[in-house]
Amino acid sequence: MKIQLTENEFNYFLSQNFFPEKYKGFLKNNIDVNFKLTITEDDADEIREICMDYLPVYGFDSNYELNEQGKILEKLIDKFFIG
Repeated sequence: MKIQLTENEFNYFLSQNFFPEKYKGFLKNNIDVNFKLTITEDDADEIREICMDYLPVYGFDSNYELNEQGKILEKLIDKFFIG
């Protein structure tokens, strides 16, 4: 499956400690110059699960509104969805 990321999403993914190193390396090695990623459905599902786990932890401000991290995580959750 192919997933189109933005440069911001790509950089966010690489900068966060909660994403396992195996996926950071995979991302670096399997993304093209236009930030298009080729990934298996199993890997996409696992990355989506990680994003969903960390959305409530990092994604909301003190008023329970989405912060910038939350907006990126929601986009990643949508992009890595296997329908």
